[in-house]
Amino acid sequence: MNKSLNCVQSKKFDISHYLQGSSSGMLNNLLPILMAILCIMIIITAIIIICFTTPKSEVKKCELNFVRKNSNPIEYNYGPQAVSLGDFNNDSWMDMVIVNSLVNQIDIYFGLNDETFSKEFSYSTGISSNPIMSAVNDLNKDSYLDIVVANYGRHSIGIFYGYVAGQRTYSTGNNSYPYSVAAGYFNDDVQLDLVTANFGSNTIGVFLGSDNNSFISQRTYSTGSYSSPYSVAVGYFNNDTRLDIIVINYDNSKFGIFLGHGDGTFDGIILFSMPYGSHPFSLALADFNRNGKLDIAVINNGTDSLSLYLQTC
Repeated sequence: MNKSLNCVQSKKFDISHYLQGSSSGMLNNLLPILMAILCIMIIITAIIIICFTTPKSEVKKCELNFVRKNSNPIEYNYGPQAVSLGDFNNDSWMDMVIVNSLVNQIDIYFGLNDETFSKEFSYSTGISSNPIMSAVNDLNKDSYLDIVVANYGRHSIGIFYGYVAGQRTYSTGNNSYPYSVAAGYFNDDVQLDLVTANFGSNTIGVFLGSDNNSFISQRTYSTGSYSSPYSVAVGYFNNDTRLDIIVINYDNSKFGIFLGHGDGTFDGIILFSMPYGSHPFSLALADFNRNGKLDIAVINNGTDSLSLYLQTC
């Protein structure tokens, strides 16, 4: 029995119109996308052209031109020794306190909005006190700045609390002749502490603040024989988050650092020699070379010079 293949012809379909419709649809969908990409490319190209063709404007450098606003706001023959700054009346204008050694007083000048100052208050530091240096800070946390003065002639420090909060005096010891004072947090009790450079006794004196707005009698640390410390400051020298003390010694031409323990006590002085006969007088601290470490600027009375000591480790 012969078997034959029976093939059935399938129905023909014309697909040309489907292909034509699909192509036109794809073009219609892609056209907005292509236009958006083209616009973005044009904008980016324009920005690049502008950036590379526009001349660069040079930043004008400051020519360090200072205008003298007031010739002499301090009374004649007052013997001004130092000036400290702060906003004493909380009006957002910087004020200043002048330490007048010959007349045994401090004067408060309020800053005005016309770049001038007006003398507002004078306070006696005591007979024969001969104040030399001052420091400004909010010692009693009442939001008003207070003033601490080193009374060279009375061997003491005097505290003038802001906004009529009273005055207090603390002894720095017989024949101590304190020359300067600084404030800082030497322990973890959130009370500001004080340190003095005692010129006559060759020591620094540390006064720890207490919670009743008073200070504990000083604890002294030797600055060395015949050292005669003049200026004192505080800072973090070994990056251990414990505040340290630096002092400059006038007579032996050295500066020294007391490393803090964080509990109000300090190691003995670490001395650094300066050129013979330099007789350092005053110092300031800052990170001059931006390496994250404190550097030291010192004014030398003996050699009429400025010395910079950059910390490298």
